[in-house]
Amino acid sequence: MRTILFGNSYGGYLANLCAKIAPWSIDFILDNSSFVNLFGNIFRLIGFGKEIDFTR
Repeated sequence: MRTILFGNSYGGYLANLCAKIAPWSIDFILDNSSFVNLFGNIFRLIGFGKEIDFTR
């Protein structure tokens, strides 16, 4: 069974936080209008690339 999280505003922020805390248990995130820092590395902000290093 797939685990899909959907959130608007703070719900989207919480969905991304859940993916940061337990990335192995979540398959998809549908995010609408959560808070994002566009001036930094967005993948580091939400956790992608930190747990899984694709450069190796």
